Amino acid sequence: MKRRAKTAAETPPKKRLCGKASQREHLDQLHLKAQEILEVACAQRATFTSTAEAKGRQDEVEKLSLDAAQQRHVRAQEQLASAQSCLEQARSALEAAQREAERVEQVALLAEKQAKEAHQQLATELQSSELRRAAAEEQARQRQTQENVMIFKLKSLFSQLGLESPHGKQGVDCFIDSLQGFLADAGYPLRKVKPCPIPESEALPQALPEMPEAMASASSASSASALPSAVEGGLPAVPGDACSLSATPMAEEPKPVAYFLQASGPAAVPEEKAECAPNASLILVMDGGGFRVQSSFPKETAEARQRELRNEIKDAELQVEEKRQEKKRHSEAHLKLLADVEKQEEAAKPVLREVENDLAKAKESQEACAVEVTKAQQLQESFETLRENPEKAKPKAVKALKGPLQQLALDEKQLTSLPESLAKKKAKRTPKERKFLVAVTEALQAQVRARRDLQSKCQKEVYAREEKLKAVAAEGPVRAKAIEASSKGILEKEAQITTAEENVELCIQALKDHEAKMTSVGKMLRFNSWSESCCICCDELPVDSAATLGCGHGWYCP
Repeated sequence: MKRRAKTAAETPPKKRLCGKASQREHLDQLHLKAQEILEVACAQRATFTSTAEAKGRQDEVEKLSLDAAQQRHVRAQEQLASAQSCLEQARSALEAAQREAERVEQVALLAEKQAKEAHQQLATELQSSELRRAAAEEQARQRQTQENVMIFKLKSLFSQLGLESPHGKQGVDCFIDSLQGFLADAGYPLRKVKPCPIPESEALPQALPEMPEAMASASSASSASALPSAVEGGLPAVPGDACSLSATPMAEEPKPVAYFLQASGPAAVPEEKAECAPNASLILVMDGGGFRVQSSFPKETAEARQRELRNEIKDAELQVEEKRQEKKRHSEAHLKLLADVEKQEEAAKPVLREVENDLAKAKESQEACAVEVTKAQQLQESFETLRENPEKAKPKAVKALKGPLQQLALDEKQLTSLPESLAKKKAKRTPKERKFLVAVTEALQAQVRARRDLQSKCQKEVYAREEKLKAVAAEGPVRAKAIEASSKGILEKEAQITTAEENVELCIQALKDHEAKMTSVGKMLRFNSWSESCCICCDELPVDSAATLGCGHGWYCP
């Protein structure tokens, strides 16, 4: 009671208000309290916002510093890789320069060979051009001779017809034009025949395609008044006009018929069977209505043939000597090639070992990178699993992640509280914890990308080492092919020498047979083609210094 009385004494008496006034006052008090609470909440909210912004800025700075450090690390790796690639390029450039020098040397040898072949071909072409020029001159001379014969016959015809021949150096066309005019004036028109293309060598004999009828009708006439009767009855050919102006070539004179006379009897051997009578030295020639006797083996022809065979032997011996010199040069080049190949093989052995060692190291690095990529992926997957499934975030599992995560340069305080953050449900995690988990995820993704990039670089390096190893290994077959080609060249040179020597033997045998024929058939005195000893003084005599008689006795010195 005393306590109540005391309390009642201390508490001022409440005013009794009406219902509306009391409600208004109560609402005002509530409004004031709500305003105070709202102000406190706003102040707390502003504090929390400023704190979160400061923390976010701090996290951004840390993230930027981490990215810069990673970029510096990547640049350092790229610089290291570029330095290694530059070193490899320098080595490959050196090897390429060596191969280029070898190729240039081979090209020079090939060019020298081609120059020799071109020189030989030029000499052959010059010789063939000389032969063609001589043939053209001979053909021109024959055409001129035929034209002169034709002009002579036309002049004879003009004299028989009582016509005046053109004066001066006139060609066949001038005579033909005059004869055509004469026949046209006499009332004998000529048919115009379309000319057909003919070879140049036969142009002169076929220059008058339709003249035979006119000339056959006028060949025996001595004046223009006799032309009609000559045309009606047909006249014999004019004497001396052996070649009628027909479309066919000029009529050839009958060739002489030759018969070989044997010493054993009067039997005659035709010229076609001369090979059956090699000992016949005289020929009976029936030329027109007369006969003449001539030798079947003239001395001038035999001596010219002897000189020709001697020159052929000299040329064949020179060719043999040239082939031997070529074989000698080729053998020296082959020995040089063998020495160079041996040096190249000795120089390639350490390079090959070095490339193999580099390839083994590159493969080891590739395998290590593959293991690191697998570990990084597993770490990322484990972290994502614990992040998405808080119920699996056991202390032991989170502790296993702490060691690898410490290498990512994360905040130590937040890394220490990582087990609690992962163990919380997603809805109960604070923004700071969520941000840290996102940063960890990005760091793990960056780590996986860096490991994959490093793995791809290692794969490229392995590919480059394998290509280099293939290039070094491919040089061996190239050198073997070069040696094989050089050996084949030596065999070809030997075959050419054998062929040239056989040609020399054939030429020598032909000369011996010809000289034997000069003695047996021609009974000629001839000089020696080789060194001989005199039968009288027994001295050794050089070529063309000893003679053998037509009877076969000799040799004798002058």
